[in-house]
Amino acid sequence: MQTVIDKNQPSSDYNPKKITGQYIIEKFLKLWGEENGNSPIIGLMKSTGSTPVSVSLLKRFIEQIVTPYVANRMNNSNVSTMVSLAAIPLFGLAYTRYILKLEPISSMSVSTISELLAPNITTILNLDLGESNLKNTISEVEKD
Repeated sequence: MQTVIDKNQPSSDYNPKKITGQYIIEKFLKLWGEENGNSPIIGLMKSTGSTPVSVSLLKRFIEQIVTPYVANRMNNSNVSTMVSLAAIPLFGLAYTRYILKLEPISSMSVSTISELLAPNITTILNLDLGESNLKNTISEVEKD
């Protein structure tokens, strides 16, 4: 699978001090073939519900391409957790936009989507995922 990102090299618009939700969303939509709405990863996502091989390929893509890509750009020891958390709204967006083709999301511009969703992704990127904070969060959830 050919990708539009190189996990080891920052892109020309990359600024290590300002990795934001907007940056992530724009790169993510570009990865999905935003220019023409046609991408091998769309086919892969469509088939994840029916074939374990597709699930494995998509999971490996996230673990071997996306996570190192983010890790090379952020100084955070919990990048894997951050990427997993960010995947929730991002893959929800991809499914809504490219699989369900739900309006108005499917026809919205990338800049509008970025403007609306970037604060959520930025919040995830800025979470304090230190070990003690994770334990406290888990303890609070277990109390409820």
